[in-house]
Amino acid sequence: MANFHEEILRQTYSRIANLQEQVQLTYWSKHHLVPQDLLDILHFGHLFSTQRFYHYIDYQLVNILNAARHCTAYWQLSGAHNFDQSPATQISLFYDETFFWHYFVPSHRQEIITQIQAGHRIRFLSRFHMSETKVEVEFNEIQLQTIPSGEFTSTSLYQFIYSNERILTYHWTNHVWTTDLLTPHTSLINPPSHFTLPITQPNTQGRDAEYLECFQHILLEPDLLTLNSSLLRQHGQSFTPHFGWYPSIQSPKHT
Repeated sequence: MANFHEEILRQTYSRIANLQEQVQLTYWSKHHLVPQDLLDILHFGHLFSTQRFYHYIDYQLVNILNAARHCTAYWQLSGAHNFDQSPATQISLFYDETFFWHYFVPSHRQEIITQIQAGHRIRFLSRFHMSETKVEVEFNEIQLQTIPSGEFTSTSLYQFIYSNERILTYHWTNHVWTTDLLTPHTSLINPPSHFTLPITQPNTQGRDAEYLECFQHILLEPDLLTLNSSLLRQHGQSFTPHFGWYPSIQSPKHT
């Protein structure tokens, strides 16, 4: 019977991801195996242009729910448990700051600046949470802050900052998505408050090769920032992560 049960698991869930092997995200959970389709629909480590963002929340939320249900069923069949040995029912995933701010974002720096200067919002997936009661998908938004005179160079007039933009929540009991907007202002350049500086010191925990491999793989995936793919791939092939993008200064609805 045990062998039959394992065979059913292998046939039903042929693509299982080990969260311990991911570098584009971090997680909070004792269990670390999830169906790959959950990670496929959660674009951690990517940037969303305005158009791609609204396309994503208009058409992909149903697929996020399906992947969450698929994940819960896998845990039940595989006997996954929480830290207190109770059956696994929830997990939280977060974007990896080192990968995002020191690998992916620098390779897109000029495109991000150009789009923000043109008034376009650039967002990224920062957190995913699923439990017995709800699913939450949180997005942050990149903004620009002018570097004080004397500290910038000809190529670095701005530094990136970010703010918590919105949380989309789905409650299993009422079958409705709700949106909580978190940013009280709409300024894309030099917002007056409620922003955070990215980390300045990366920490790959000795996994530099894995970070670079993941970065090169993501460059081959569909581009959600609407860049010229061939140009980006050419850039990515010769890109070396640069850990000095952010000068050290102090932090002072469809939109």
